[in-house]
Amino acid sequence: MRRTQLSTVLLLGTLTVFLTGCSRNPVAPDLTSPLDSGASSLAGGQTDDAPVSIEGGVSNVNTATFNPSDEGVITAGRWTLTLHKNSLKMPTTITLRVADENSMEVEVVVTPASANDFKVPVELTASLNEFPVSAFDNLTMFYWDGAWEEALDVASHPNQKNVVARMKQGATCRVGERETNLNRVAD
Repeated sequence: MRRTQLSTVLLLGTLTVFLTGCSRNPVAPDLTSPLDSGASSLAGGQTDDAPVSIEGGVSNVNTATFNPSDEGVITAGRWTLTLHKNSLKMPTTITLRVADENSMEVEVVVTPASANDFKVPVELTASLNEFPVSAFDNLTMFYWDGAWEEALDVASHPNQKNVVARMKQGATCRVGERETNLNRVAD
């Protein structure tokens, strides 16, 4: 009698597996749909989520903290500071600050003040995409040291449309034309 019950249970179990195995998968395509073969219609609901505010552009102030062995990039407005490995002597916080995203002047603040002497020069880049290529012949970068002084290691790149200065210290910098009359600084 036990044998009959065991075989009945096995038979019923096998039939159950077989019959449920042949049922339609709830996520399978509906092949009976009048739409394209293999396609099924999808039902969905709409939720009333508040619209997400999308703000473009680059921040006017950007701050980052670096360890001596770090490398990194900070951007504010049209200005980008590239920090190379081993540029710093100690953990340092660097802030780039511009008046607005199109400002031709940037303030590079290095704290603590004793860290404002880079072992490896950093690169300060001003992106000038809106300038005509012919304008790059006379562009350079100046730094403030009680008066505007022309930076020594500067290159203007008409193809990349930028001006790059290699700096040993952070300072307020601006891009302008190479001449003594700084009233003609590009604004």
